[in-house]
Amino acid sequence: MMKTRILLAALAGTLAIAFSACTPSVNTYENADAGTVKTVVKDKRIITDWGTEDYAYVTELRTGTTPDGQNLRIQVELVNCTDYVARIVYTVEWFDAQGLKIETPSTWIPLSILPEKHESVSFIAPTSNAKDFRVSFMRTE
Repeated sequence: MMKTRILLAALAGTLAIAFSACTPSVNTYENADAGTVKTVVKDKRIITDWGTEDYAYVTELRTGTTPDGQNLRIQVELVNCTDYVARIVYTVEWFDAQGLKIETPSTWIPLSILPEKHESVSFIAPTSNAKDFRVSFMRTE
């Protein structure tokens, strides 16, 4: 009986280590009283280069509006599933209701994600005319 308990405890520990590896999770834990509703975009408008997905990939993309309801707001969550710091740059392009690009100053913003950590980046449309977007991520090393 004691050997069985030891064996089960060892198996449980092994499984815990195996499942704690950095893999996409289907379970989400949130405060039950948070009072927020997530709007997850099914059509992920994300562009990555060949190297980014090797170590930093998008796990979630959420959209909404600013508190006044005027401007589009997006949030992208990434995860680094490596043992080293993931260094990437990102930019966002905005489009109007007809799909035309809204000309705004565009810069590549650096982001470092610690090993096995999640990082969220947020954007607010520069104008209320923006109805769609495209986010690009590129590896820098």
